[in-house]
Amino acid sequence: MSNYSEMSKKYNLHSWSVQGSLSPMVISKAEGIYFWDEDGNKYYDMSAQLVNSNLGHGNKALVEAI
Repeated sequence: MSNYSEMSKKYNLHSWSVQGSLSPMVISKAEGIYFWDEDGNKYYDMSAQLVNSNLGHGNKALVEAI
């Protein structure tokens, strides 16, 4: 487990999990509907829950509007 994962466990509240046994994934990159972990594995982001946005990662139109 990387240092980022350990810091995440220490400083963040991860909803819907038991904190002690949690092993959070470290995300190194996100673009559009995809994200990559620290090992370079690519995932399709299908999350649209309480703490997530369904607008995509790095949406250029949204970034420019902000």
